[in-house]
Amino acid sequence: AQEDKLLQKLKENGFDIQNLSLSGAGGELQYRVFRKDQVLTEKTLLMKVKSAGEVNKLFQLLDELGIEDAAIVKTSHSAIEKLRREVKIQAMKAAKEKADYLLTAIGEQTGKPLVIREQDNTIYPANIYSNVAVRQEAAYDKAGGLQDEVAFTKIKIRYEIFAKFAIK
Repeated sequence: AQEDKLLQKLKENGFDIQNLSLSGAGGELQYRVFRKDQVLTEKTLLMKVKSAGEVNKLFQLLDELGIEDAAIVKTSHSAIEKLRREVKIQAMKAAKEKADYLLTAIGEQTGKPLVIREQDNTIYPANIYSNVAVRQEAAYDKAGGLQDEVAFTKIKIRYEIFAKFAIK
């Protein structure tokens, strides 16, 4: 019953049901002395959304349906690997450019690369491990109550490249 209402509300609010998947399920038999025994079932569903606006809309919908437990499980960018690759390429080009102008200063030229290695000596705060960090801001809704709005922060990707070049 509650699951059917959820599916109906998701469709009505423009969510693609193809992005909804079952993550887990369980059940528990509750013995009652004076009343009929009851089986409690629980399902864990995952809904893939594409924006902070959809997250807010989804949480409002879940609240309207009386669903008591909901959480953001993972946040990421759909093209994160492409972005990481582009940043690494830019870092390598910067290393080559730096070698070029430093060697030019002493009348030498940069030769072929001898060693190329990613430097990983930076300690990142825990929230950076998530590709997109989530922050919550308080916002007042029309009724005057306090409501949490979910917003995504900008992605910050940084790579350092160690490059050793031959000198011509």
